[in-house]
Amino acid sequence: MSDKPTILFVHGAYHPPAVYSALTTALGNAGFDVLAPRLASLGSATHGVAVPDDDVAVLRAAVEPSFAEGKKVVVLAHSIGGFFSTAAIKGFTVAERQREGKAGGFAGVVYMNSTLPVSHEDTVMAVCDPASAVIFDVDVREDGKMVSFFKTDDASKDQALHFFYSCVPRELSEKVFSQLERFNTHAFLTPAATLASELEGIAKTYIVGEQDYVVPLAQQERIISSTPGMKEVRLAGCGHSPFLTHVDDVVKAVEGVAEEVA
Repeated sequence: MSDKPTILFVHGAYHPPAVYSALTTALGNAGFDVLAPRLASLGSATHGVAVPDDDVAVLRAAVEPSFAEGKKVVVLAHSIGGFFSTAAIKGFTVAERQREGKAGGFAGVVYMNSTLPVSHEDTVMAVCDPASAVIFDVDVREDGKMVSFFKTDDASKDQALHFFYSCVPRELSEKVFSQLERFNTHAFLTPAATLASELEGIAKTYIVGEQDYVVPLAQQERIISSTPGMKEVRLAGCGHSPFLTHVDDVVKAVEGVAEEVA
């Protein structure tokens, strides 16, 4: 069993775990055990998913075996994965579990271009560029439950590639885009029950993509300044998808947090 913490990787909206394979493989090669569960909100038949509770349940179930072994877990969360991860971490940190006489727990979190609300009135959309909303179609049922996906016309696709993969070679961005799936729309519209600023006794780092068009730089800086103790790693020439363009930098950031919590 590795002495390093387990890594819980939490994917972003529309992006299944498989599209992050370059990053998760690199983390494995660096000696980490990596968990990469599929969020409940991902997929075409997710209208009835309870956001964020069902997604939080997925994340906590994924790490329970590691906790049972007394292991520390560091979260690496991309985009909206940070919204779900923050809720999952609350109450399950190493310090909180120790007070309950339990071993293991969440020891750190690396937010990668994460959409983190900074107040309980905020939603994920509050920190995203509102212009990005035009690239999506929303499937609304009679009961009001919604699932969204990208529009399929060429102009909208080009816009989507610009927002999500601005610094990614076209061939690679096309390949990733072809693997994307629908996502529960309520995840973007649900106010935050837990804020990153409320997580205590846990190492926190935010990876900033200076050319991110989904979460504008000003919003990323607002997230960091609103979260006491949040360290930052700035990536020049990086858009919303460093898992494709800056793998080594992301691994280095995770290793830094892993060393901090060792």
